[in-house]
Amino acid sequence: MPTIVICEGLRGAGAVANVAWQQVLGLSRRQPVILISDGLSPERRQQLASIQGQLKVRQLKLPSFAPLRRFAHLPRQLLWMLLALRATQKELQAACTPVICHSHPVAAAVAWRFGRRIRLIMVSHGDIFHRPPGSYDPAISWLYRRTTPYAHRHAAMSVALSPVMAERIKAHGVPPERIA
Repeated sequence: MPTIVICEGLRGAGAVANVAWQQVLGLSRRQPVILISDGLSPERRQQLASIQGQLKVRQLKLPSFAPLRRFAHLPRQLLWMLLALRATQKELQAACTPVICHSHPVAAAVAWRFGRRIRLIMVSHGDIFHRPPGSYDPAISWLYRRTTPYAHRHAAMSVALSPVMAERIKAHGVPPERIA
C-alpha cells in the first residue's frame, strides 16, 4: 500500500519543502510513495530522474492568482485544498492508507473528507500564531486558526519538528502519545 505525501511549494527552497522532499526520498527507498504537490523545482526534477525508489508524482496545476495581488493567498490556498482532496481521492487504494500532510488546512480537509479511510500523519513545521502581528495575511491566519486544532485532533499522529512545537500541539488537545 503506498503512502500519500501532500505538500505544496516544492518549486521553492523553503524549509517545509526541503523537509517534505527529504521525507519523500527516504520513504520511497523503502515503500511506494505518491507525492501530491503543486510543482517541483528544476533541481528536484533532475533528482527525480535519478531516483531508484518507488515514487509517483501527481503535480497539480493551479492558475495564477497574481492579478489579485495581496488578496491572492486565501483563494489560492482554498483551491489548493480542493485539488489536493481530489487527487487524494483518486489515489486512495485501500482503507487506512497512510496520508502525510505538511499543511494544516489540507490536513484538516483530508481528515474531514476521508475520516477513518486514512491514517493521517500531520507534520507541524511551525506555528503562525506565535509570529509578530502582520507577518501573515489575516485571511490565511483566520484559515489556520480554524483548521489547525481540527487537523491535530483528528490525526493519528502529529509530528513536531521541535519540542516547542510539541507543546503547541498539546495545547490543541492532542494526547502526548499521539505526538512524535
